[in-house]
Amino acid sequence: MTSKYITYGVFFGAVFGLIIGALIIPIYDSSVKEFAIELVRKDLERHGIPENEMNTTLVILKKELDTVKYWMPIAEMINFIIYGLIIGGITQLFYNRVRVKAPIAAVLAFLIALGVYSLILYGVNVYYSGDFIPIMLKHVPLWYILLEIFGFMGIYLIMCSIKGPWERWFLGGPKHY
Repeated sequence: MTSKYITYGVFFGAVFGLIIGALIIPIYDSSVKEFAIELVRKDLERHGIPENEMNTTLVILKKELDTVKYWMPIAEMINFIIYGLIIGGITQLFYNRVRVKAPIAAVLAFLIALGVYSLILYGVNVYYSGDFIPIMLKHVPLWYILLEIFGFMGIYLIMCSIKGPWERWFLGGPKHY
């Protein structure tokens, strides 16, 4: 039988990912696209690529990013399904092995995931010589970044804390055997 916390994470991750992906479409050109272009430009400059090759690469990148725009809801959905699977697994582990209550297990799972996420972000920032985070904060709105992390955490925490109809939706077996 599948763990209910993993099921919650996967299902609500998919729903939340679609919503977040739909929210980014209107600001895609001014945020994500410009962020990617500036980041690639900095990387190409850092590696000493000639200006004409850099411009050719950036034109190709702009065309590719235009085709990706409407796939963002699907990409975010996949991202949050994986994120929900990881969070659900860690929550289930704390709930079963450490024997803490579900809300505390969910908060611990999010703190662990946030720590790992921060380490990955720090590593990418070091690779880009400290340019990644300032460029990201310049182009991607902070509310969007925080909404992704804490919005999903809030929804997941509510689902793990409150007994509601979703328990029947996900874990209810057949009515008659």
